[in-house]
Amino acid sequence: MNANRKLKMNFAGRFIDLLGQQMYGGPVQSVAELVANAWDADASGVDIIIPENLTKNGAEIVVKDYGKGMSFEEVNQYYLYIGYERRQRGEKTSGDRLVMGRKGIGKLAGFGIAENIIIRSVQDRHVVQFDLNYTELKAQPSLEGFEFTPSV
Repeated sequence: MNANRKLKMNFAGRFIDLLGQQMYGGPVQSVAELVANAWDADASGVDIIIPENLTKNGAEIVVKDYGKGMSFEEVNQYYLYIGYERRQRGEKTSGDRLVMGRKGIGKLAGFGIAENIIIRSVQDRHVVQFDLNYTELKAQPSLEGFEFTPSV
């Protein structure tokens, strides 16, 4: 037996389906999870805009929070780390709130109701914006190390 051989765990794009669309299969659960994320960002408030006709082509649900925002590095290290569980570690926010996040998958909640999620974070006048597209992620044979370019 060769001790230098290593086994590597991986996960397919279908993982997004299991943790997004199937877990948060409706607008109430999806929006509630996004509001919980705002709490964990020390948001002082949250604006939610829901169109009258959600079935209309191009309809958008907007959840805008007034939290501390994330730097590019924080987005990479924490937000895009699927399964990072802050609550389990007993973490508090910088505003001394106990975090609500439990499983580290709330960022996928939008896939319960949307094909495309646009994340825009502003911290110290620096903007990081990127899209997460359900079809694109689900089609990946592996999401390990999946890279994409921010739009801003």
